[in-house]
Amino acid sequence: MKIAYSQIIDAATQFLVSKGCGVTEALAAAEVLTEAEARGYPSQGLMRLSEIEQFLSNGFVQPNVVPHLGTASSAIQILKADGALGYLVARNAVDKATELAKLYGIGAVGITGASHIGYLTHYAERGAAAGMFCLVTTVSSPAVGLPGSGKKLFGTNPLAYAFPTSKGIFCADISLAATSRGNVIKKDSENRVFSEPVGFDKSGCATAIPKDILEGAIAPIGSSIRGCLLNLLISVLAGPLIGGVANHHVTGTRFANAKPNKGDFILCIDINACTSPALFGESVEDFLEEIRASCKDFHVPGRHSLGRFADKLRGGISLPQDIIQQLNLNLSSSEHP
Repeated sequence: MKIAYSQIIDAATQFLVSKGCGVTEALAAAEVLTEAEARGYPSQGLMRLSEIEQFLSNGFVQPNVVPHLGTASSAIQILKADGALGYLVARNAVDKATELAKLYGIGAVGITGASHIGYLTHYAERGAAAGMFCLVTTVSSPAVGLPGSGKKLFGTNPLAYAFPTSKGIFCADISLAATSRGNVIKKDSENRVFSEPVGFDKSGCATAIPKDILEGAIAPIGSSIRGCLLNLLISVLAGPLIGGVANHHVTGTRFANAKPNKGDFILCIDINACTSPALFGESVEDFLEEIRASCKDFHVPGRHSLGRFADKLRGGISLPQDIIQQLNLNLSSSEHP
């Protein structure tokens, strides 16, 4: 049975409020998680509610914390979140980066110490909708190692960037690991193996066995040193550059065993400050058309998931039974579209 989108957001908001979150804070989290669910990314969706609950219960994430300004210059601000729930903090940071970019042509906001902020597409597209070239990235606790090494040094460290074109918003959201940590955990719990090596065992040998990868490390994107260098870029942008810790010291992102100390980095460039937005949008779309014509498998990132999102807004979402029970959803009174 499908459940109305608005009903799920209401239920998720109420769930987080019951755990001590303020209404505005809870609503932002519910909206980001439900959007990820609707767009086809359940690992960044409502299953994260249990993780949030655990962090709150253990006292590693504090509800209703207001981040304070750490460092500021004309176009750059650093926010110290002190264990705040990350969703509202990140959304406000995008809006602040947009505001700065409209003033100075470019705006950047770094966040230190917020909890997991979820689906990065949400924030990148928010900036793009305001006429920005928007880049959003974050670091996570160590899970990825260098080729030939079983030592975890990098996070899976996703990167999203978005901008408006003449036919809508382009948004690419990628992890800088060969696979996600959640996927490795899931495969291990199901006693399945990967079709090819996506990580290293603790001795550094390439492996497709999830248990060995969990004991060792996930491979970087491309399973190469170049992939590690891309990951290092993110680690520095959302780490030492904004006063955060180096990636191998990051805690409290996936497992509720420590207070979050990771960083997030948001960069907005005002397209209007660089060129004609109309010319930019037409030029980029022309290039995308050329790419599509050269490769039948290429699709413009973000647009398929936006189609799924529109379908779910109209027709509702099917949820796993455990989430239905967690949110205490009454299916008999579900507001079906």
